[in-house]
Amino acid sequence: MKKVELTTYNPNWIKQFESERMIFFELLKEELINIFHIGSTSIPNMWAKPIVDLLIEVKEITNIDHYQKEFEDLGYTYYGEYGIPNRRYLEKEIEGLPQYHIHIFQYGDPEIKKHLDFKRYVMEHHDAFIAYRDIKIEGANNFKDNREKYQEYKSNVIQEIDEKAAALYQNSLTPMRKTKKLLTYQQCVDILSAKTHYGTLSFYTDLPYLLPLNHLYHDHTLYFHSGMSGYKQKGLHQPVCFNVVHDLGINEAATTNNFESVMVYGILEEEIENRELILNKLIDRYTPSRQDYKASIPLNKGCRVFKVKIQYMAGKKHFH
Repeated sequence: MKKVELTTYNPNWIKQFESERMIFFELLKEELINIFHIGSTSIPNMWAKPIVDLLIEVKEITNIDHYQKEFEDLGYTYYGEYGIPNRRYLEKEIEGLPQYHIHIFQYGDPEIKKHLDFKRYVMEHHDAFIAYRDIKIEGANNFKDNREKYQEYKSNVIQEIDEKAAALYQNSLTPMRKTKKLLTYQQCVDILSAKTHYGTLSFYTDLPYLLPLNHLYHDHTLYFHSGMSGYKQKGLHQPVCFNVVHDLGINEAATTNNFESVMVYGILEEEIENRELILNKLIDRYTPSRQDYKASIPLNKGCRVFKVKIQYMAGKKHFH
C-alpha cells in the first residue's frame, strides 16, 4: 500500500515542472495546446507530496495512444484512462520514488477547467489555502500508511473548494466552440514569432485599456520594451491578455476576412535579470542591420523590459 509523505513547499518543484514541460512540448508538438502545472506542488507555500503533476491539453485525445512507446522510452508507465474517462495518465519514478504524474485531456474537457479553477481559488483565497493545507497535514498524520484513506479524508474539503471555484469562475476562459479552428501551441508560437510583429496588450485598472506593442517570444514568455514611465506600467503585477492577428486577406465569396489569431494570458512583470539579453534579441528581430545598437544597451538606463510568462494560450484560424 502506498504511503503518504508530505513535505514543506520546495521552489525547485517549479523548475522540475519547467524541465519536464520542455520534453513534452517537443514530443507532442503536433498534438499539444497547453501544459499546466497543477496539484499541490504548483501552489506556493503549500505542503505536498514531492510529486510534480502536469496537465497536458491536446487537440485529439485518441492520438495520444500512439505515443505509448515514446512515453515508455522517457521512463514513464502508461496507464491509459486509469479511472477517469477520456483521460490518459502516466507516472514516472526516479530511483524508486514517484517524481511525475501526467494527466492528458482533450481540449474542452471539463476536468481541465476544474483543476485550474481549484488551483486559482486556493491561491486567491487565504481561508481556502489554510483549510486545504491543514486537512492535508491532518490526513497525512492520521493515514500515513494508507494513501486511499488519506484521499478520502481530504475529499469533503476538496469538493467544497471545487464548488466555490466553479461558481466564481464559471465564465472565465470558456473553451472555443468550433474546435476545428483550434491551433496547436506550436502553431501559435509560429504566429507570434514569424507572422506578426505587434499586438495589443490589455488590462483593467479604473478603465479597460488596450495598448499596441512590439513583442518578442522567447522560451514560453512574451517580452516588451518600454520607457521609464507610461500607462502600461499600471498593468505591472496584474493579469493581462496579449492578442495578435495575422491577416489572411478578404474572402469576398464568404463576405468575411480570413485571419489567424492568438491570445496569451499571464501576469505582467518586469524583467531585470535578462534585460540586456532580451533587448539584444529585440534588436535582432526588428533592426537586424543595426547590430551597433547593442553596444549602447548596457549604458542605456532609460529602457525597461516587461514580460508575460505564458499561463494560457489559445489560437484559432478563421478561414472560409
